[in-house]
Amino acid sequence: MRSILSTIALGVSWASFVVASRPNVPRAPAITAEAQIQQYATGWFDQLLDHDKPALGTFKQRYFWSTEYWKGPGSPVILFQPGEQTAEGFQGYLFNKTITGVYAQEFGGAGLILEHRYWGESSPVDTLTPKTMQQLTFKNALADAVYFAKNVELPFDNSTKSSPQNAPWILAGGSYSGAQAGWTAATLPGTFWAYHASSAPVEAIWDYAKDALKNKFMLGDLRDDDFAAYVPHQQARSLNDSRAFRNDELVLTVRNRAIMAGPFTGQTTSWTQAGATYEFCDYIENVHATPPAKAGPGGVGPIKGLEGYAQWWTTSYFPGACAGYGYWTDQHETACFDTYNSSNPLYSDKTIGNAADLFYHSAAPKGVPSIVSHLVTADYLFRTCGTFFQPDDGYTYASANGKRSDSLNAWTKGWTGTTERVIWAQGQYDPWREETISSDFRPGGPATSTEPNPIFVMPEASHCYDLLWRNGDANAGIRDVQNKEIAQMKVWVDECLITMASLPACARPVGVRISLFSYGHANGPIVQQQQHNEARYHKTLAYNIRHLPNPPRQLRVNATGMSRRLQKEFLQNDNVEAFLEKVRGEICNAVNEECGQFLNFIEEQDQSKRGGSEETDQHSVLNAHNSSELIADIDIVVTICCEEGRHRSVAFVEELARRLAVLGDGEDGLSPYWQPTINVIHRDIGGEEECEQALGQNKRSNKGQAKIRQRERREKGNRLFKFPMIITLSDQSGTWRGKLPKRSAQLTNPTN
Repeated sequence: MRSILSTIALGVSWASFVVASRPNVPRAPAITAEAQIQQYATGWFDQLLDHDKPALGTFKQRYFWSTEYWKGPGSPVILFQPGEQTAEGFQGYLFNKTITGVYAQEFGGAGLILEHRYWGESSPVDTLTPKTMQQLTFKNALADAVYFAKNVELPFDNSTKSSPQNAPWILAGGSYSGAQAGWTAATLPGTFWAYHASSAPVEAIWDYAKDALKNKFMLGDLRDDDFAAYVPHQQARSLNDSRAFRNDELVLTVRNRAIMAGPFTGQTTSWTQAGATYEFCDYIENVHATPPAKAGPGGVGPIKGLEGYAQWWTTSYFPGACAGYGYWTDQHETACFDTYNSSNPLYSDKTIGNAADLFYHSAAPKGVPSIVSHLVTADYLFRTCGTFFQPDDGYTYASANGKRSDSLNAWTKGWTGTTERVIWAQGQYDPWREETISSDFRPGGPATSTEPNPIFVMPEASHCYDLLWRNGDANAGIRDVQNKEIAQMKVWVDECLITMASLPACARPVGVRISLFSYGHANGPIVQQQQHNEARYHKTLAYNIRHLPNPPRQLRVNATGMSRRLQKEFLQNDNVEAFLEKVRGEICNAVNEECGQFLNFIEEQDQSKRGGSEETDQHSVLNAHNSSELIADIDIVVTICCEEGRHRSVAFVEELARRLAVLGDGEDGLSPYWQPTINVIHRDIGGEEECEQALGQNKRSNKGQAKIRQRERREKGNRLFKFPMIITLSDQSGTWRGKLPKRSAQLTNPTN
């Protein structure tokens, strides 16, 4: 499963992600009993299965959220992605033991964690095959975060003030998810205000050889001749002659696994993990030998180095290596190393969340000094992909069709992508550094730190060390980088808040709430309940359409105005069409009128600030933004009345909602900065079942029944929250596409 992101349908087979030693984002510290007081919750989002083919539908994508440090609507939103693994266990990134949690704390922001598609509980399928995983692509994965940010209805803010158009959103990640942040900035800019990309391998390399160089691992104290001299020596000597290994059919795989496992300890994500690397080096230098050897200026030499390596393997790494997968119990089992057995449970287990730890780094090219065997090549590793994912109904993984990393780099721009407001963090000893923008192999050399793209290099650090706050406790250089990251991000956040708060009303997105009510004259008037989140500007438009012709009686007997057939019959009348356009135009005029009033309010606020100092003005603007004082909601209530509230008014409101749904994209020339939220409320028809099913002759309303319903509604106070048919439609990007959802969509409390 860990290799799936690059081997199934992503367009390339990326060696640095094909490997189980691929870059990993560190898990956050466990949430303690004390930290559990800090609130976080789980949410579910309807994510598009394929962003290029919306008609394929949606799947449920899980996210976690916390308002522990949130200062209210308009405050920053920090979105963290854990990458290609379950999001469970990463909730700590919502709190201040991680850099993202500190961001939230420092800026008064809300925290979000979005689970990667096909991992954890965010998979559209139950079984992983090449056919079912065609939508697992880099392109879809990047678009997920953008679509989520634009369309999620945040549980803690039912206004539009926390949308990316009204609040600064920060996209953060490390390792692969750090690359996601960098790629999003390069390929899908405009939604997130700023990005944090830690140890981000943005350049896809098919045969990642550079990490095999010693100076890219935390092996600085290892004698030059010990490891580098050992590697060519062991290639000439069959390892099954060593006491470390059995002479059986697995010797090649075991040997290659053995010569990779040690260097792999150089990829750490926490300062506390570095001990494994130092232990490995001690074995190579015969610190644990009997008797111990004392390394000279040239090390201990290849013979003793090989013996030390064998001792490390037999005593430290090998025992329990296979048992750790859960399929075997023998501490000396070797089956997990068998890459030729297709019935190996590591291959046959294709359930969500499996982790087949069978792929490793490629070595350096021949003639280049290496700390791993030149026998471990990309082709050697690539062969295993076919065992995992055999052809399935004509589908296979992209690299099996010949695709390589160049196609991905052409899209993402790799090392040379143009980005803005991205923090790049690198570790001095990160084995994946040569895939980041700080690579020595990047055309033109390592990227230069600039104001829009600052680069921070952490001394004596490996992979993603800045993400965990505790790493700064052990290394002052890491803490210095973390503090600089916070200072830089604060500058960007303040710039965003000031910019958004100082724009004129109609020069920045304005939240427009349009509530469309259908009701029957026979059942009494609409009585509105005061909403808890009153807008600054409010207007009510009332229309009576009893003069418009009714649909044929046979249609009215068997259905309500929710029927598409009834709607078609009703809407084809020229008088209905003319009245629809009249109402739509008056709604647009009402919104523009309220927008003008809001513009005047902004100008008055600006004039009142001109006498203050720049510092005072900036402070007041930020406070006003966070308190939602300068962010307007325009509330338009439209009531449509027919005789019984079951046919004409319902059909009229449904069509009106469809036409209003296209507003906000700027193409209509009326509303280039609207963020519409449309509430559809049908007061006098029943729930979903009655709307969708035929009413039947005996259910037809008559005047007696109407009087009874009228009396019942008056007795209940005609309270708004009692209305049965309510659906909220909102696109926070301000762009509407497609038709209204079916009535099976989630119902929303009208007071929201």
